Amino acid sequence: MPNLGDRVLAQWPVEKVWWYPGTIIGMSGGQVVVQFDDGDRSPVGLNEVRDLAVRVGTRVYGRWEGGSTYYPGKVTEAVGQAIHIHYDDGDQEWTAVGMVRIHQDDN
Repeated sequence: MPNLGDRVLAQWPVEKVWWYPGTIIGMSGGQVVVQFDDGDRSPVGLNEVRDLAVRVGTRVYGRWEGGSTYYPGKVTEAVGQAIHIHYDDGDQEWTAVGMVRIHQDDN
C-alpha cells in the first residue's frame, strides 16, 4: 500500500496505457491523489499506482532536452533521480526521472 509522500508511477486517467512519475499528496478510500511531475494532479485508483522503479535496463519514453515530444529509449545509468537514456535513434542524454513515461507494454 502506498503512503503519503511516496514517489510513484501512476496512470493518467485519460491515458491508461502510460505510467507517469509523481508523488502521492493525498489518500482517501481506495484512491490516492497524485501530483505528477509535469504539474498535473489527479485522483487515481490504487491499482493505477506502482513503485517508481526506473532503473538500468528500463524501457522509457523520454522528453529529449525537456521538450514536449517523447522518444523511445533505454536507461543505461541511474543515480538517484538522474538517469542516462540511450534513445533508439542513437542520441543520448542525462535527464531526470520526471521527464519520462513508461508504456504499459514495456513493463
